[in-house]
Amino acid sequence: MLLQPLNPRNLATVLFEEAIILAFLGFIPGFVVPLGLYRLARNATNLPIYMTLFRAVFVLLPGLTQNYEKTNHEGHKGHEVKRVSESSCVSPNC
Repeated sequence: MLLQPLNPRNLATVLFEEAIILAFLGFIPGFVVPLGLYRLARNATNLPIYMTLFRAVFVLLPGLTQNYEKTNHEGHKGHEVKRVSESSCVSPNC
């Protein structure tokens, strides 16, 4: 059986799939450890602090979208490269 070289689109797909897998694998310990920390804080302060499903998903989604943005070349269309000499304003509000 001969191996065929990956074209750029297939390579990007494989890399995207790997990024998703790694995001989920990194999320599991990142979810279990805070469960213990929430319980420790709840017991120490007697405050009703709980890990909710909303909080867990709220943390997972940015990790997934960050991986998507790194592999999505379409998202870079709106970015313009500007040299420092072309910009007259140094304030972040310009």
